[in-house]
Amino acid sequence: MSRLLALLMLVAATAHADPLPSWQDGASKTAITGFVARVVKEKTPDYLPPEARVAVFDVDEPLAYASSAELAFAFDEVRRLAPQHPEWAKTAPFSTVLAGQPVKSAADAQTLIAATHDGSVDALTARVQRWLAESGRVQGHRQMSELIAYLRASGFKTWIVSSGDIGFVRPWAERVYGVSPEQVVASTLKARLAVQGGGATIVRSPAFETVLTGAAKPVAVERAIGRRPVLAFGDSDADLPLLQWVSAGRTRFVALLDRGDGAEQAQAAALNLGWLVVDAGRDWRQGATATRAAAQPQQAGQSEPSALVLHARDMLY
Repeated sequence: MSRLLALLMLVAATAHADPLPSWQDGASKTAITGFVARVVKEKTPDYLPPEARVAVFDVDEPLAYASSAELAFAFDEVRRLAPQHPEWAKTAPFSTVLAGQPVKSAADAQTLIAATHDGSVDALTARVQRWLAESGRVQGHRQMSELIAYLRASGFKTWIVSSGDIGFVRPWAERVYGVSPEQVVASTLKARLAVQGGGATIVRSPAFETVLTGAAKPVAVERAIGRRPVLAFGDSDADLPLLQWVSAGRTRFVALLDRGDGAEQAQAAALNLGWLVVDAGRDWRQGATATRAAAQPQQAGQSEPSALVLHARDMLY
């Protein structure tokens, strides 16, 4: 009898467990959990079938900030490959990196990424995976990991949208947040099929084919997913078109993580359209911001989720 009672207590405790323990109790957390509770409740006006539950997390900034994981990888690759490219010592932005200085523009960052992310797709994936394992740069925000896990448990499919190169973002997102490679929408390098000796592989050239920013983001998301998300996260004015598109849906949740700068238009839109503004200093429990544990990968056959729209700076990186 005591074992049965203990089991019932465990089940009850699990049922009422806080899905977002690293979030402060308050308006932002309540808004998120309230939205999820409404869309999963059957026979109600806000109910969304599993196939409509799509959450989109926008990961911007990797092409602009030296602290991002992707640019750090590019820096390390420049140093590793420098002996094969003596001309880099006198050619910016490679010479800047070799001198131990940070790059100062998104254009320079793109040049570095294109030059170090080319070649076989399989080889790049292996290099990124090895670098992530050896460099220790696999930390993410615990709050976002919890949110992704919470959404998946509620039948959502979680996608990542990024202006970063898809060749890096795919293995990074899978390692840190358990997001499958096929659920990543990002910038791409030019590529071709190489057939040799009875084998075939996709080979990337050191030049961008598409850079996802601004209005290109919602277009790419619609093309990849085939439906409008109901929830989305972003991090700058470059995400505004994506947020506006999601916000125009019948059922949607839009939130903006206050980054303090670089999102003036998005801040104005949040005020005018009633989006939730998330302040990490106010809404996240301090001392619980980093995690090396990835969210559980989505299982094959799991219900497809709807779209979620939130806006944040350095939200995932």
